[in-house]
Amino acid sequence: MKNYQSFAATVIGSSHEKAQTVCQDCSDHHSDNALEIAVVADGHGDANCFRSDKGARFAVDCAIAAVKDFVDRYKPSADNAERESAIGALVRSVVAKWHEKVDDHCRDLPFTDDELARCDEKHRNRFSKGKEQHKAYGATLIAAVITNKYWFGFHIGDWRFTVLRENGAFDQPVAWDARCFLNVTTSICDFDTHDTPRVYCALSSEESPPIAVFFCSDGIDDNYPAEHNEQHLYRLYAQVAIAFAEDGFESARAQVGKLCERFAREGKGDDTSLAMIVDVGRVKAAAACLRKWLDEEKMRLETAKQEAKERAEAAAVEARAVKTVKVATANKSATNSQGVIPFKKPNASATTKSQIQIQADKAYGEINHFVDALRNTTIVLPNGNKISFGNIGVARSIHKGGIDRKKS
Repeated sequence: MKNYQSFAATVIGSSHEKAQTVCQDCSDHHSDNALEIAVVADGHGDANCFRSDKGARFAVDCAIAAVKDFVDRYKPSADNAERESAIGALVRSVVAKWHEKVDDHCRDLPFTDDELARCDEKHRNRFSKGKEQHKAYGATLIAAVITNKYWFGFHIGDWRFTVLRENGAFDQPVAWDARCFLNVTTSICDFDTHDTPRVYCALSSEESPPIAVFFCSDGIDDNYPAEHNEQHLYRLYAQVAIAFAEDGFESARAQVGKLCERFAREGKGDDTSLAMIVDVGRVKAAAACLRKWLDEEKMRLETAKQEAKERAEAAAVEARAVKTVKVATANKSATNSQGVIPFKKPNASATTKSQIQIQADKAYGEINHFVDALRNTTIVLPNGNKISFGNIGVARSIHKGGIDRKKS
């Protein structure tokens, strides 16, 4: 397709290599004069999904075949609801074709005893009776499509469909599935998949197609914290986009392949996939905006890091003050009639003068923290009277195995 180019990269994770298991990710792309397609599927790692690598491959193949057939026939409507309904029907056809492939595969290659031995008892019993066998092939799926007149995307599962606009801003037009949380995800093998696909479709005449579309599997996504996860991905995608702007499509594509290898080897060790559709010329025009945004993000992160450090230090001071109050309260009953806090009796190994001095220093420190907490504060009593603590301090001296509590 004019101006746009697509690619997809998948690398087996180091944890899978170590366990001598197959790669459960699958990705692919398609390009011709009429459209660009990018697709990724992530097979489930659950032991009950022992054929999820096949399920991911089937999902990618079915998606590309169904999309090509859809684009050949579809005449987009000006009505947004009708367009999204049409894309929803497309997704349902992908799921139906996937089930057909799974049924054919199960018939030609029945589950083996070794495969069934990996399952829990519930799934083993169901699979042995020929029930719900498609769940052994479970996977998530995401696809992006750009044509000459419209563009759309859809996903099933815990995906983030990210687009880059001409002004250098990132967006996620395909809604996140709120049912997905941590390791819980929706799947192409779910019984209600055909009712709940996440879709988006826009006419190019009404909304300019993005200058780039990105999505990745858990091998990348899970390396970032769940909180503000999309912001971490945006920074990664901005750097990828700049590579395309500065180095061109072929060089940047090779760099992305190496990036996936690094995540697969040095990150969480999961299978890693990343797919894109990109208009390199328009990305070049937005490169300055992306660089500026990355600089701003760097400053924001440094500020946030410093603020977090200051909050942690303040919390530590507060915690010490609370601990000191508790120590002072506990020691109140232990104070002798001379107003001296006695030391605990030294054990047999703590009888030297230097060790006694260490205990004295520790006790003095606890008292000093308590005084610090009171300094320059005012306490209002229930009767309305006030007690003010000014510039108080603590004088220390060793006193017959204890510390004098003297206020200066």
